[in-house]
Amino acid sequence: MNKSLLVKFKWQICKEYKKRLKRKSSNSNTFTNRATYRIPTPKEGKLNKKNKQKLPKTKD
Repeated sequence: MNKSLLVKFKWQICKEYKKRLKRKSSNSNTFTNRATYRIPTPKEGKLNKKNKQKLPKTKD
């Protein structure tokens, strides 16, 4: 494989990965393995927030 092509490809992946990291860093608890490969759509994000609120509160 052409070396310059490989470097270009690596750099593209790096840029994409950093972009996703930035997007996720604000809400670190949703950062899972899956999140590094696929950015959830805004609709999915809303669903996740709703589900979090539905969690039963534990009595101490």
